[in-house]
Amino acid sequence: MKFIVFQCKDDPAYFIATDQAHLETLPAGVCPDSGAKEKVGEWDEEQIREGTFNKTIAKNSIESQGFYRFEAKYFDVIEQPPSGYAPAGGAA
Repeated sequence: MKFIVFQCKDDPAYFIATDQAHLETLPAGVCPDSGAKEKVGEWDEEQIREGTFNKTIAKNSIESQGFYRFEAKYFDVIEQPPSGYAPAGGAA
């Protein structure tokens, strides 16, 4: 399956995943606040990094209602150090 992913503009922690077959039938209020969304990209199932979202649940949700809405736990591709962390020789 190829996932087409959108980010909700007014609530950017929320994302919507769908597929080509359901793209044209996404409901207007699919995002929590306004429904306004912006396409992030398209990825084959194998390209989705583990932990991004549960692909099995996403596929079942897309099949039954046409989309899967999920909340991002983090946005960084590379995990950032905790605040207050200072590398050796640096200031916090």
